[in-house]
Amino acid sequence: MLLREEQSVSNLDSLELELCEAMALMERDFPCVIQDISFHLLHHIVEGIQVTGPVQGMWMFPFERFNSWIARRVTSRRYPEATVMETYRVSLVYYCLHRVFAAPTKEYKKVLTFIEIRKS
Repeated sequence: MLLREEQSVSNLDSLELELCEAMALMERDFPCVIQDISFHLLHHIVEGIQVTGPVQGMWMFPFERFNSWIARRVTSRRYPEATVMETYRVSLVYYCLHRVFAAPTKEYKKVLTFIEIRKS
């Protein structure tokens, strides 16, 4: 229900009631030790959907993937920013060289033949 692309107000109201009821049961049945901030944030999920729209609009997954990619580039704990920038620069140069010197694709060949036909 949370991941629907369109949410109606009546669905959100019923979802909020169901979440509050489920949270009350969980608070009753589980010890306080396992109730952390993410547990508490479920109280605010419906409010967040009302403010920001569907859940897909506020997901941080692309940014988390990029941060993971950056974290894997750290090779020196002494100068992490410098090593990240250096490995990023090297990977960018590698990507550009690969694009320039790679075998032409079918689309590229079509464009070249079109250009040659237009020249003649």
